Amino acid sequence: IYDGKKLVSMASENVDIDLKEIAPEIGKILGGSGGGKTHMTQCGGPNKNKIDEALLKAKNLTKMKLKK
Repeated sequence: IYDGKKLVSMASENVDIDLKEIAPEIGKILGGSGGGKTHMTQCGGPNKNKIDEALLKAKNLTKMKLKK
């Protein structure tokens, strides 16, 4: 979810994924950082013009993690 300031990622407790591994990668694209808990993270940075790139990367990394 992108609220215009930060990107928030969430997963149900029954989904085997660690979003903490993904958030920093997305934050880098936005020129900032990211972190949080296993099933809920947030990231952001000053490069809001790169949100589409960040969302695509988040989608691809999530799919890759879920395939493992």
